Amino acid sequence: RVYVLDFDDGAEPTWDSGWDRDENIVIFNPVEMKGNGTVDWNETFQNAHSFCEYVKEVISGGIKVKSVVFDGVDKAFEGSSDVLREHLVRSLKRLEGQVIHDTDSVTVKPLDWKIRNRIYNRLLDAFISIDANRFLITHMKPIYGNIVNPVPIGEVADWHKSTPARFTQMIHITKIKSGATTNYIAELQASKTNPSIVGKEWTVFMTNGNNIWSGIPELREGTL
Repeated sequence: RVYVLDFDDGAEPTWDSGWDRDENIVIFNPVEMKGNGTVDWNETFQNAHSFCEYVKEVISGGIKVKSVVFDGVDKAFEGSSDVLREHLVRSLKRLEGQVIHDTDSVTVKPLDWKIRNRIYNRLLDAFISIDANRFLITHMKPIYGNIVNPVPIGEVADWHKSTPARFTQMIHITKIKSGATTNYIAELQASKTNPSIVGKEWTVFMTNGNNIWSGIPELREGTL
């Protein structure tokens, strides 16, 4: 089986179109919404932790779990910031008797970000402790130069800066369009298990009217 913790709520269409709803792929979206249309991040993180515990129970019960996927690490990172802001809002209510509805207006002191980091890291710890192949997926975010007139000068992975130190390898996928053909190019940017092929690239997916999935042979073979 493959278990997917889907913070991005985008895995099901791929499961449907690419895998014919294979029953051995199990997708769980942990996100809970409040009545006002905002995300209940406390419940969402509790659901995500419950997912990790459930998969561990499945494995201990003797069912073979090939891989687990955490899709949307950037969204979980953003959510941990919102949990912190909500905590600060509640503290301000107690201290000042104020009613604050907009958490964006709350000033976060530098030391308070440690709370955010603990919330985020506890979930990563729980996921990484699962005894299976683990894949964590995030989007890229732009970095800017020129303070007066900010312009994008590059991209970085959208997660806490300490996150990459946890990984055995890192793969960056770029979408390149040429005419009617779109290629998805994967580059191995870091590897503790096979450093000799760092920098290698693969065309993992191509579409030009037909969808052609190639993947990464070294992942299938267990040599990466």
